[in-house]
Amino acid sequence: MKTAVIFNSKHGTAEKVANLIAERIGIEKTDVVNLKSQTIIDLSNYDTIILGGSVYVGTIQKSIFKFCEANQQELSNKKIALFICGMEPDPEKQELEIKNSFPAFAYEMAVVKKFMGGEILLEKMNFFEKMAIKKVAKISQSESNINYKAIDEFIEKLNYEK
Repeated sequence: MKTAVIFNSKHGTAEKVANLIAERIGIEKTDVVNLKSQTIIDLSNYDTIILGGSVYVGTIQKSIFKFCEANQQELSNKKIALFICGMEPDPEKQELEIKNSFPAFAYEMAVVKKFMGGEILLEKMNFFEKMAIKKVAKISQSESNINYKAIDEFIEKLNYEK
C-alpha cells in the first residue's frame, strides 16, 4: 500500500515539508495531495495518511480540519500522522497548536505528531500580512527555521527508513 501526504499551505512552507516527507519515505510509495487543488481523495488506496498544514495566529487552514471531519470514518481505519508548520518557539505552545489544529479523534489516534518549524516569506505575503509581521514579529526580511531533524524523527516514528 501507499502513503498519502495531504496538506494545505498558504505561502508554501507546508508544501515544502510535505514534499520533504514524501522524498524521505520514497516518492514511489507516496502521493502528495494539496487540498487547494484536490478536495476529493480516495483514501482506500492508502494505509498511511499524513496530514499537515501551516499555522497562522494559532490556527491551521480550515480545509485540513474539515477534511479530517468529513473523512473521520475512513481515517479511523488508517495509520495517521500529523504535522504543522509555524514559527512558535515555545515547545508547550507548539504542542497546543498541534492539538488545536486537528479534530480530537485525529489527534488521539495519530502515531506521530510533529511541529516542523516554519518560514516567514515576506515576498509571498500581501501588503497587510507584511505590515502585521513587521510590526508584531519585528521582522524585516524573510527567514526560515524548518526543523529538518524533526522531519527525520517524524519518518523514523512512522517506521520508514531514511
